[in-house]
Amino acid sequence: MAAKWASKTSKLTRVFGQRQEPAKMFRVGLYARVSTHDQQTLPLQLRAMRDYVATGRAMAGLLSVFAAFEHEILWERIRAGIAEARLQGKHLGRPVTVGKQASQIRKLFRAGVSKAEIARRLDISRTSVRRILTSAI
Repeated sequence: MAAKWASKTSKLTRVFGQRQEPAKMFRVGLYARVSTHDQQTLPLQLRAMRDYVATGRAMAGLLSVFAAFEHEILWERIRAGIAEARLQGKHLGRPVTVGKQASQIRKLFRAGVSKAEIARRLDISRTSVRRILTSAI
């Protein structure tokens, strides 16, 4: 019935890229109000709502609101999980294993050991060895 009530000037626009097919008929409840009896905006409001409901924009708007709400709830759960892990003393992020060996890397390099050999002896990457040695300069 909604398409029957749509005004002749309403344009069928694509909402979220859906195909332009004849819409299935759904029943929609519309609510319009005026604050005083002398206002004559009720027909204008009803016409605007019927147009809005006929192109599917109302449904798309509702779906986007629920998607945003769900996304917000997801982020709250993630933040709560991270906070709980920190309270339990768990380390979050990259491991600091290479950083703990920085003094040993510098000591071996001063002793004349090559960067590749340092990486092999300590079982770390050559890039990590280079990064630590350049940060010391």
